[in-house]
Amino acid sequence: MTRNSTSVWTTKYLTKISAQLSDILAATYRLTIKSHLYHWNVVGPLFKPLHELTEEHYNALFAATDIIAERIRALGHLAPVRLGDAAAFAPKVSEVKNTSAIDMIEDLIADHSDAVKTMRKGRGNGRRCWRPRYRGYADGAPRLP
Repeated sequence: MTRNSTSVWTTKYLTKISAQLSDILAATYRLTIKSHLYHWNVVGPLFKPLHELTEEHYNALFAATDIIAERIRALGHLAPVRLGDAAAFAPKVSEVKNTSAIDMIEDLIADHSDAVKTMRKGRGNGRRCWRPRYRGYADGAPRLP
């Protein structure tokens, strides 16, 4: 079965799923950036455990962004290139400078909650898209069966 055949993989369906994955990618990238900034700027008695936790966190999130972007490409769409939007969700210097370790954790928890809500919006429609079977590479992007 190819993407052009009559199947559940219609252009409209793939576009919808790609858009939902793009929203998930943006939410995940937002968490990645914020976790990294907090990693660099945490202070106080919780420095060591929070520094280690945020490092593990941003590394895992960055790996997830790559997987999500590759899924978007596998659906035949370009991964979003709006990385300039990072300034909109990155914490301001004054916010980081005066933020306690506990406040940083609470902020990351809130952002995680928002990211999960974004992921749940696309749940169901795109389940099949999370594990596509790659068969070949025409233009460098994996194709769905």
